[in-house]
Amino acid sequence: RRQAVLKLAFNLATFLLATAAAGVLFRSLADGRPPMDRGCWPIVLLAAVTADVISMAAVSQAIR
Repeated sequence: RRQAVLKLAFNLATFLLATAAAGVLFRSLADGRPPMDRGCWPIVLLAAVTADVISMAAVSQAIR
């Protein structure tokens, strides 16, 4: 049971970090344009990839 609580805390922290990083990256590069603007699509993709990389790196470090 204790391991499940630790795993939940790790997953929530990872999700928070990845989401915050993607949001900060998007906001800094989008110049106030909405995400559905065609010019923002590459920025949205970059933010999503950034979130995935952060998540994968965190899980990889936890497995070690």
